[in-house]
Amino acid sequence: MRADCVPVAKIPGLTNLYRDFLGQFPKVQQFYAVPPGSTEWRRHGASRSDYPAERRSAVADLLERQNRHWDASPAALANIDRLRAGASAVVTGQQITLFGGAMLSLLKAITAIKLAREATAAGQEHVPIFWMASEDHDLAEISQVSVPSGFGSLAAWRMQTHVAADTPVGKVEIGSQTGAKVEEVLKQAADLLGDTEILEILRESYLQGSTLADAYARLFARLFSQHGLIVMDAADPEFHAIGRPVFLAALRQHQELAAAISQRDKDLVSSGYHAQVAEVENGTLLFFIDQGKRAALRTHKDGFRAGARQFTLAELESELQAKPEQFSPNVLVRPVFQDYLLPTSAYIGGPAETAYFAQAEVVYRQILGYTTPVLPRLSATMVEQRIQHWLERYGLPVAEVFLEEGELERRLGAQAMPIELKHKLSALGQSLHRELDQFEQVAEQLDPTLAQASATAGSKMRYQMNRLRRLAANAELRKNADLKRHANAISMALYPNGHLQEREIGGVYFLGRYGTQLIQQLLDVSKTECTDHQVYYL
Repeated sequence: MRADCVPVAKIPGLTNLYRDFLGQFPKVQQFYAVPPGSTEWRRHGASRSDYPAERRSAVADLLERQNRHWDASPAALANIDRLRAGASAVVTGQQITLFGGAMLSLLKAITAIKLAREATAAGQEHVPIFWMASEDHDLAEISQVSVPSGFGSLAAWRMQTHVAADTPVGKVEIGSQTGAKVEEVLKQAADLLGDTEILEILRESYLQGSTLADAYARLFARLFSQHGLIVMDAADPEFHAIGRPVFLAALRQHQELAAAISQRDKDLVSSGYHAQVAEVENGTLLFFIDQGKRAALRTHKDGFRAGARQFTLAELESELQAKPEQFSPNVLVRPVFQDYLLPTSAYIGGPAETAYFAQAEVVYRQILGYTTPVLPRLSATMVEQRIQHWLERYGLPVAEVFLEEGELERRLGAQAMPIELKHKLSALGQSLHRELDQFEQVAEQLDPTLAQASATAGSKMRYQMNRLRRLAANAELRKNADLKRHANAISMALYPNGHLQEREIGGVYFLGRYGTQLIQQLLDVSKTECTDHQVYYL
């Protein structure tokens, strides 16, 4: 496998906050604990004085119980023993999307494994932990995964669900009348992937009677069996019991937390950035789960409200003491809950999660008194041989594929034009720009109003010159149908639906095509010190 890098400046769709986090950290350092390229994070977990031995032991016991239930490998169980003995954690996580979801989920786990190994090799014991976001209730988002299908197209595999919209996704049962149906999507997977190792793993993971959380956990336990990844479902009532103090602080300090978050949002906006999580009027940082449905917990008059139920603070504290599993963290307090439970040295996140952390930083300081470092996950595009052949044929670097719809077609059309026409257009364009620049300089010296008119006319002529180039490229496209087909296939493979491949195409597709050994190959060639976008030629 060959690897290249695309500078992050050439990656579309990234926010100013994430670009500066990666490349101009002094601009954003007030919002984060450590720079992304630093190794300072390795000492964070071990330096915590608020992580008692009893909590470490209880968490390790729960992790062992869960991972044994998911048939975890000896390597994962050994890492749980290391955690019990004092190791720190590199943590990442994702929603429990069908069949593991988009490729980015695998990239997160790979990043956590690699960073944990590097820290351990440097003398600071770390283990990788994958936190399943099983309490989320966005069923529409987690019920599908997209895979390439045919020439230049994507197919969406969709799992049928028959549950209430507010149901935590992890509790949805496969095969029940009020749960999820996977038989059809497993058939679709078999049609595309064939008799492959990953198909067998999917069948063994998505068992009738299992919950979606158990299915996802078994899948990741199998995929990363050689690499010691610890999988964690924090929806377990016993984890909620251990993390009860975080929920209690979120309740008792909801006004102070709301004020701190509001001020942080203003600081982000005044610095030229954005607040990833919009403030919700009268909102707290918690959800309340009642009769299987998850509702936002909001302030109401002198108390609180979740759905149709109303509470006083004392009543909520009583509920929390009796049934802590009824309380669920929102996106800003979830990392605090996570790092109360775990001796986390760093969290591995993508652009959105990194933006969350800029807001969650004030929640960390308010509740825990410190901030956990966030580090960027591996960002990557996989280039299959057929696509690589076309890139080479048309002289296209991967960075030039990240274009708006239709632009790549015109780019190929322009490159395919007869050499004489390309030379004529180039010479005409250069001559036009040169003469216009010279005229505008003279006009500026003669009369400012003439200079302004010259600039306006020049802009129109440059526009028409570019239009002429586009017309010539489109004429070539009409003559050569292959150009359009190839452009469409390249776009759908590397920049599907105007998004990075890692966010659109399911990781199971690549594992089906190249085997689960692809994970080891990515571990071998990826560079955790590189915060650019990495390109792998398969």
